[in-house]
Amino acid sequence: MRRTVMTSAGGQRIAIETGDAGTEVLDSSGAVLATHGTDRHEEMVAAHSQTGWKVVENGDVQPPGAAGSPPPEEGPAGPAGEVDGGPSS
Repeated sequence: MRRTVMTSAGGQRIAIETGDAGTEVLDSSGAVLATHGTDRHEEMVAAHSQTGWKVVENGDVQPPGAAGSPPPEEGPAGPAGEVDGGPSS
C-alpha cells in the first residue's frame, strides 16, 4: 500500500493511502475524509499541494492486518528449488 502524509500551514495532518480497494484520504485520527474506488493517489497529492499542503512522508507501507501474516505454506514439491522425483526404485 502506498501512503503519503501531508501537513497544512496550520499544523493539520492528512494521510493519502492507496491499495487494492482504491485511494482514501484520512484525517489525523484516521477518519475517512474521501474515498475513491480507483488509484487517484497522485491526483489527491497534487490537489492538496496546490492548496498549500506539504508532503512530510511518502512511500510504501504494509497494509493493516498484513503484519504478522504467516509465510505461504510450502507446496507439494517441498522447499523452493527442490524437485520431488517421486518414490525411489
